[in-house]
Parts: sequence; structure tokens; C-alpha cells
Amino acid sequence: MTKGPPETTAHAEHAHPGEGPHHGDLVELGNEEYHAEVVHGEGGSVSVYILDSAAKSAVPIDATELTINITKANMLTMTATSIKDIKGSKAG
Repeated sequence: MTKGPPETTAHAEHAHPGEGPHHGDLVELGNEEYHAEVVHGEGGSVSVYILDSAAKSAVPIDATELTINITKANMLTMTATSIKDIKGSKAG
């Protein structure tokens, strides 16, 4: 994992973890109202968790799809799956 640019004084004043609860990379959303945690899995899979402002707990959202703009020419659209659905499929 590579390090991003150094934190500015304003950004350093508030604390949140350097990685998400699933050990993924964090992306600030909005004015840090939410964070997205991007987790790279085995076989090239990618999971994105929407977390609270502290980047500690998953929060529900109404979206059914998530569009990730990697580059302007290369966008990825993912179908949203709730954590309840994922946990239910692993339990059975």
C-alpha cells in the first residue's frame, strides 16, 4: 500500500483510523460525513463498505448501485449488496 500526500494541519486536527475495520483503504465522502472503505480481495474482487464519519462502523444507504470512477475513461459500476445479505449467505 502506498502512502498518500502528507496531512494538512486542518486534516490532522481530527482523528480517524488509517485503515477501515476490514483493513481496507479509506476514501472520504462529502465533508467527511461518510467514508468508503475499499477492500481488495482474493481473485481480484473488490468490496466497498460505506462507513460513518469516524470510519469505524458500516452505515446503511439507499443506493442500489455504486459507480467508481477510476479514470475518466474507465468507470466501474457495482451492484450494492447489504451486509445482512452477505452474512446470511455465508451462514447457510
